[in-house]
Amino acid sequence: MSRTKRLLLLLCLSVVLGYALIYGLDKERTLRSGPLVLLQLAPVDPRSLLQGDYMDLRYELLRLAGDAVPDRGESFAIVRLDENGVGYLVRMSDTPDGLAEGEYALRIRRQEAGAWSRGELSIGADSYFFEEGKAEVFGRAAYGALRLDGRGGVVLAGLYDVNFHPLE
Repeated sequence: MSRTKRLLLLLCLSVVLGYALIYGLDKERTLRSGPLVLLQLAPVDPRSLLQGDYMDLRYELLRLAGDAVPDRGESFAIVRLDENGVGYLVRMSDTPDGLAEGEYALRIRRQEAGAWSRGELSIGADSYFFEEGKAEVFGRAAYGALRLDGRGGVVLAGLYDVNFHPLE
């Protein structure tokens, strides 16, 4: 391998690793300091035969957003928190800007649609993997705990029960 090819390979590797590092640090910062919002979950089966102990998260907020999200692109659900930290839909918006005091924006995208479907809605935190044998514990999940990054992005911080206690 020539010296130029090695340098080019090293440069490409550095760019990829640098991006991964910055992306990971951004998510860690969001987990540490982003505001916490609880979103009500729709009931689901906490097991996947192929993936082990895993929960597919379906948020009530996405059901309420429904047809307001275009087939292509994204929308933002503007939520306000109640006294327990549960986020409730106030309105839909095309941008995460212009929020009133106490409002937060969550980016919603429609996943790729097929020939017979418009595609499912997603906020990006759609599954939760947990330790084998804990399906009974996490099967009681009533809320997904999300940390917000201020730009509409979310990081799943955990699951909570109906009494607003974290499940572990």
